[in-house]
This record gives sequence, C-alpha cells and structure tokens, in this order.
Amino acid sequence: ALGTAPPQPWPDLVQQSGLPDDLAHEGLATLQGQGRVLVLAAVSAEWVVSAEGWHLLEERLTSTLHDYHRRYPLRAGIAREELRQRLGLDERTLPIVLAEASRRALIDVVASTVWVRGYTPAPTPAQQQALADLLAAIRQQPYSPPMPDLDAELLAWVVEQGRLVRLSDEIFFLAETYEELLAWVRATIASEGGLRVARFRDQFGTTRKYALTFLEHLDAQKITRRTGDVRVLR
Repeated sequence: ALGTAPPQPWPDLVQQSGLPDDLAHEGLATLQGQGRVLVLAAVSAEWVVSAEGWHLLEERLTSTLHDYHRRYPLRAGIAREELRQRLGLDERTLPIVLAEASRRALIDVVASTVWVRGYTPAPTPAQQQALADLLAAIRQQPYSPPMPDLDAELLAWVVEQGRLVRLSDEIFFLAETYEELLAWVRATIASEGGLRVARFRDQFGTTRKYALTFLEHLDAQKITRRTGDVRVLR
C-alpha cells in the first residue's frame, strides 16, 4: 500500500508487490481512475503517490516555503538541498516532487533555488522604515555618508537593488551621488590632466577618508589609475 509515503518509482512498487506487470498495471489504472493515486511523469520511469500522500506533501512543501519567505523576506528562495532536508526526501525523490509542484504552478525553481510562485523579495515594514531612515541620513551628508546601521541581508539587498553603492565595509554612497562624483572625476581629469585627493576633498567638502576611498574604488574598478599622488583615467 502506498499510504501517505512520498512518491515512489513504479518499477520499485511492482517489484515489492510481487505481481506480474500486467496485473500491477491493471491495478494502478483502476486506482488512478478512482482518483486514489497520482502518476507523476519522470525521465526514467513513472513515479506513483497516493492522492492523500501528495496532498500532505504539497501542504508541507508550501508551508515550508511560506515559512522561509516570512523568515527571510529578502532572499529569493530556499536552497534545494535545505528544502530536501526539511521535507525529509531523498535525492531521487526531490526532483520529481519539484517538477510536479512546478507543473501545478505552486513553485518556481531556478538552478538551486526554490520559491513560491509569484513571490518577490521585499523588506518588511520595519526594514522599510530602517532603510528610509538611513537614506534620509545619507541625503543630509551625501559626500560624507554615515555608516549604515542595517542588518547584513537588508544592506546587501539595497546594494543589489542599485540604491546604494558599496565602496568599503563602512562607506556606501547613494547611487545618484556616486554617478555625480564619477562624472565629476572624469570631467576634471579630462580638463585638468589629473586629480589629487585634496582636490576631490575640497570640491565636495568631505574628508580625506571619503575622498581617498572613492578614488581607490575607481582604481579598483579600472576607471582610474594612480601615478604618484595623481589619478588619471585609464
């Protein structure tokens, strides 16, 4: 009997039953016609699960994913291996389950990540407020931005969204400020032949720490290069 077990390969079930293939298939067709079992397509062989077994597994799958999204709202989804362990499935069974759940429009799977279909990572209200406070504080001092006081995942998400540009572990510029500074550096070097840290610092009323970090970042990005104490364009 299938009971509420996860999907199993049909050849394995036939072997366990000891029935001839024709009788086994006849029994399967009867149960399938009664809606008591589901036959899941796979590349190598059909997999079979009871209707009740699939219902319970589907509930566990969607519940696990919704819980994960609530806990980690900024992550695209859960890693396949972590999901497999949480569901208690073996490595052969998980792809069958994911394929069927995807066919039923319950989930999406890309590479090694799984999420509820239609889910989009977004900050919680508390995270949105923390982010708004940070952006407001940075706008007050755009050229000497305060160090972000955000949790690591939220900060990484904001950078990924293109709203902040990370120059170091402590220094993050607004994207629009970064573009403004970059345009100025390029124009200044083009017109003056080079750029010193002090010139940048004085132009924007900032400190040497911010000026040097920005210019070193441009060096690392191969936009500029240092010749003595002067930056020139590459």
